[in-house]
Amino acid sequence: SSSSSSSSESDEVSASVRERTQPTAKAKHDYGNVSTKLIIFDTDKTIWPFSTEGGKIYTPLTKVQGDVILDKKENQYRTYPQIKDLFWKIKEYGHKIGVISQNPECDTIYEFIKLFDFGKYVDYKACFVGPKQDLVRRIQRESKFNFYDIIYFDDEHKGMPELMELKVTSLRIYDEGVMLQDVERGLALYTMYDPWWN
Repeated sequence: SSSSSSSSESDEVSASVRERTQPTAKAKHDYGNVSTKLIIFDTDKTIWPFSTEGGKIYTPLTKVQGDVILDKKENQYRTYPQIKDLFWKIKEYGHKIGVISQNPECDTIYEFIKLFDFGKYVDYKACFVGPKQDLVRRIQRESKFNFYDIIYFDDEHKGMPELMELKVTSLRIYDEGVMLQDVERGLALYTMYDPWWN
C-alpha cells in the first residue's frame, strides 16, 4: 500500500541520516567523552514548530501517515524533521534527555511525545504551569544530576538568567527548532564552564 511504501521510504531516509551522522572518533572525543549530561528541551517552537497553549488543540490525537498527527478537527501537526535523529544521536553520545512544558494540558503534551515516537529517547518529563526554572528543578530532583551537569535549550530567553544562576548551561535557539550544532555548541560551552562550576 502507499502507506507502507511511505513508511519504508521514511525508514530508509532515517537510516541514511543515522549513517551520515554516526559519531566519528573525533566527535566522540569532543562530545561523547564528556561525562554524562542531562540535556533538557522546552517543547513549543523548540522540538516542534507549533504552540500547544490556548486550548486550540482538540483531542483526541491520531497519528496518520509518517509523522503527521491529526486532532479531532483534523488540524495537522508535525515535529521538526531533525528532532528524532537528534535525540538518537544524543543517546549515542550517552547523555540523558529531559523535556519540559509550562502548558496546563499535560496529557496533550505527553500524547504528542508518544505519537512522535520521542518516548524511547526521553528519560524525564515535567509539565505544569510555573516558572521554567521550577520545571527544570523538578527534573533535577528526579534525575539527581547536579545543576552544572544540565544543558537547557529553549526558543525563549525567559527564565534563562535564573537557570544560569543555578549554573545550568542555557542556550536560546531560533526559527527551525533545535539542531545538532546547537547541542554540540552547548556541550562545547559546558566544557568551557566546567572548571568554574566545579
